[in-house]
Amino acid sequence: MIRGCLWNWAPWVYNKVESIFDVLKRMFKASYSQIGVSTQWYILNNIDVPVHSSIFPKVPDSPLIWTCTTSPPRFIPISSVTSETKHISYLSFTVMIPGHDTLDLTEWLNTVRWSGTTEPSIKHIFQLWCCDTGQFYFHLISYIQVKLINEMGDEIIKGLNDSSISIPSTNGGSRIDIERSNTDRSLDALLSSSGC
Repeated sequence: MIRGCLWNWAPWVYNKVESIFDVLKRMFKASYSQIGVSTQWYILNNIDVPVHSSIFPKVPDSPLIWTCTTSPPRFIPISSVTSETKHISYLSFTVMIPGHDTLDLTEWLNTVRWSGTTEPSIKHIFQLWCCDTGQFYFHLISYIQVKLINEMGDEIIKGLNDSSISIPSTNGGSRIDIERSNTDRSLDALLSSSGC
């Protein structure tokens, strides 16, 4: 009787103990990876999806724009000589995606810091937010509109891929401000008949 019970229950107990041990081992390995290994994301020029450092540990400097961390969110340029970090200059950051709820990233934006000479673009900020939260909106980047409030208190509506900024005016219309970094768009706006 004891031998029959042992032959029936011993394999079941062994399998349960082995599966519990396997789950604990995977759990400790994942915890160590999250806590002990620093995760970085690489934002590359003309590519909408950031690259994770564990998949591609060596990325050439030529297409690389930012090296980013997610906990805490930081933007580090490839040619950073200073470790001094600054806050993003926007006071509000709301993302409008067609067919989805409006996302308010203002609270998260207050934790983002960057270093270097040029502030990250709104596209790069949104890409890092997607990496930080695990939300996958990279395939919709060309359709996304962002409503910002800058440090001067102006409300700005801009697409993630746009180079012009639409600022609603008080008389119901909207005026167009052109970013100075894109001279071709500035000339187009000056030479067009409507001015935008």
